[in-house]
Amino acid sequence: MQCFYQVDFKMEPLYYISPNGAKRVWKISIDDDTIVTEFGMVGGKMSIARRRVGGKNKGKSNETTAHEQALAEAQSRWKKKSETGYAVKGKENENVDFMILDGTVKQGD
Repeated sequence: MQCFYQVDFKMEPLYYISPNGAKRVWKISIDDDTIVTEFGMVGGKMSIARRRVGGKNKGKSNETTAHEQALAEAQSRWKKKSETGYAVKGKENENVDFMILDGTVKQGD
C-alpha cells in the first residue's frame, strides 16, 4: 500500500483476533497536527481516518501546540486500544499468531 502522507510519528501496530477468527490490525500516527488512524484486516484493504487537532490552553502554563496535542492524543488512543484486547506483535516473533484467552489477546506458544 502506498502512503500518500508524511508521517512525523508512528506507533507500533496493534493486532487483534476477533471472535470469528478474523485477524485485525490497528495503526496510529501523526502528521503535524493531524492524527492518522489505519485499520482493517491483516493482508486486506486498510481504512484510513484523519482527524485534525488544535492546541489547548493558549496563554496558560500548560499550553500545548497542535502538534504536541496530536501526539498526546495519539499516545492516549494507542494505550486505550492496547487495554481493550489489542496487542503488539513482537518483532522477534513475526510468525507467531495471536489467540484469544479469557477475552484478551495473548501470544500463542
